[in-house]
Amino acid sequence: AQITARVNEFKARLVEWRGYSTKFVEQLVERRMVGICEGRLAFPIYAGGKVIGTHQRTKDSWLIRGGEGSPWVIGSHFENVIIFESQWDAFALMDAIKWFDTPAFAATCSIVITRGAAKGKSIKNLFPTGGRITVWMQNDKPDAKGNVASEKWLADVVSVCRRVHVCRPPDQYKDLNDWRSVGL
Repeated sequence: AQITARVNEFKARLVEWRGYSTKFVEQLVERRMVGICEGRLAFPIYAGGKVIGTHQRTKDSWLIRGGEGSPWVIGSHFENVIIFESQWDAFALMDAIKWFDTPAFAATCSIVITRGAAKGKSIKNLFPTGGRITVWMQNDKPDAKGNVASEKWLADVVSVCRRVHVCRPPDQYKDLNDWRSVGL
């Protein structure tokens, strides 16, 4: 009973924090795409179809435990590939389009999450690049040196995939999850 209460509290906080629907968060938990590990919000890291580690939320950052933080592929059909830097943006889209409730998406699409702006090239040889590849950008601000992390990430993805279709939220939103939280 104590574990169930803790999981329910975690799910409610995730719905409030990220603006996802309750049903979508339930589906993420049921499919073990998000959970609690060592008392922290965590996402699985896969290799060879098995969980080999976690990508965990700490107080101020993220921690990779037991694994190298390889890209996360959701789905196994590569006619259409949608690439995100962040799982939050991927989940925002999945919730908005009702990914789990619409079999056509899973039958024709895969989602790839690089797990960070520095990991655009990590998708090399991960999937065939002959299909339609859509990249969802973030609206990052330039750092002190004028570098924009999301632009570097896009350049790295393009260097691996060659041809992509680029989407980004309107300028006033940081990313797709931010845009979704106001009613995309």
